[in-house]
Amino acid sequence: MQSHGEQRKHKLPSAGLTGLYLAYAISCIGDRLWTFALVLILEYIGGIRLVCFNQLLEEVIIMALSSIIGGWMDYRSRKCGIITVLVINNTNVAISAALLAACITISEMDDNLDSHSSFWRSLYVICIILSIITCSIGCLASEMEKIAFTKDWIVVLTKKDHSSLSAANAWMKTIDLSTSVVSPFTAGYIINSISYRFACMSFVIWNLASVVVEAYIIVRVYDAVPELAEREPSAPPDEQRKVKCCEKYPRFVQRTIGNWLTLFYIYYQQNVFAAAFGLTLLYMTVLGFDGIAIGYAKSQGLSALWLGILRSTGAVFGIIGAYLYSLIETHFSARKSGFVGLTAQHLALYICIASIWLPGSPFDPITYFKEITFAAWWQQLQDSFISVRNKNQTETGSNDIDWSTWSSDGHSIISAFTLLMGIAVARLGLYMADLSISQIMQETVPEGERNTVFGVQDSIAQFFSVLKVANHKKEKITLHDADQQESRTEKLAITMKPNELTDENTSRFLDITTISDRDTENFSASSRLTT
Repeated sequence: MQSHGEQRKHKLPSAGLTGLYLAYAISCIGDRLWTFALVLILEYIGGIRLVCFNQLLEEVIIMALSSIIGGWMDYRSRKCGIITVLVINNTNVAISAALLAACITISEMDDNLDSHSSFWRSLYVICIILSIITCSIGCLASEMEKIAFTKDWIVVLTKKDHSSLSAANAWMKTIDLSTSVVSPFTAGYIINSISYRFACMSFVIWNLASVVVEAYIIVRVYDAVPELAEREPSAPPDEQRKVKCCEKYPRFVQRTIGNWLTLFYIYYQQNVFAAAFGLTLLYMTVLGFDGIAIGYAKSQGLSALWLGILRSTGAVFGIIGAYLYSLIETHFSARKSGFVGLTAQHLALYICIASIWLPGSPFDPITYFKEITFAAWWQQLQDSFISVRNKNQTETGSNDIDWSTWSSDGHSIISAFTLLMGIAVARLGLYMADLSISQIMQETVPEGERNTVFGVQDSIAQFFSVLKVANHKKEKITLHDADQQESRTEKLAITMKPNELTDENTSRFLDITTISDRDTENFSASSRLTT
């Protein structure tokens, strides 16, 4: 039973914690807004294949570099490390958003281009590639910034007190999830209300402005809490440890990936390794509101606004999970709280399994395995960099959903809606488990190795996530019905533009499903997220 003083301490955080919460909230708002809007923008200009490609590259970069960046942050001062990744994050996201705005502008010019068309098309592809690369670098920096906030700084500010750390962890998760409630809805509203191009420019302005505000708050917190500056910068992994973990491998391996092996060896030596590695395994099977799920639901007829609402619903369940974790952990333990969370998460996923047999589901494994070839998959990847946006449609609008029949443009949305609701409910247990394992790691990992260990943890998690995304890139989405396909074919013969969408009556949020017959055969996406 907590004393009145302890309860008051949880309700009234210190000035340092308040500043940390504020800086973290600003960071989360920007990240959540951009993450959700990016999926809609990429799907708008290049289809769901482009979304999958962006997510795959992002996770590969995080997988390869987060452990190294984490090690680098461990032997730098806390202020230097977090300010560096903050600037890298915001500037790269701003550049990425500006490049996407340029892509949209070029695609709008395409109908009026004649002799210079090839130049503008080449510039269009270059802008997309650079945008995806800079976005991935920004996401890497964002992950490292989040690790510094939630795994290192918070431990120092709570003075390693178990009760205070538990409450602070719950607050940080609540802040993150609260922004998830507001940001998707806001991003969907912005895109629906103005246009994709001006939405991109608004993200440029936000990131350039917020980096100054966030950096100012971080510096103030750092100066106000002397303990943050007391940590001696850790030396890079000593040669003795490096030799010990690499001595079994050839010299070529030691010279090329010796540093990576050393970092993973540090991670493996931790007492909490089993629990930490178990959490990373979830990334191979967990269902979330990532680019694939959003793009899939969008292709099935759900508008950006409804996707934002459903994602916000998932965040609400996550907030409930964070509160329940704090409540259960206070009366029992972090380990028991984690067990309850994992059990609840798995039970909720049975809703997602049921969705593949509901009306509107494109689940058809027999046809898929009969038709898939490497040549078709490669052509799909190339086509991802060709604009499939309907030049005749406006940049604002929404899908008309008939709630009496639960359908959009004649296609049932029951399966997609059930899938997303199952994902949303599963957030409750998932975040309970995440908070449990994270707190155990915070309390057991040495201070000088926190960023390294959590960086390696992130690398392994992204590795398993990459396996999931790579598998989804081979999947296929089918058209809603034969009548829509026949109509598109007739209009295609008139326009003689095989890569353009041709159904003027279809909302822009269904442009992924209004494609030519050639694109229909080659179109790839994750239609079976629950398999």
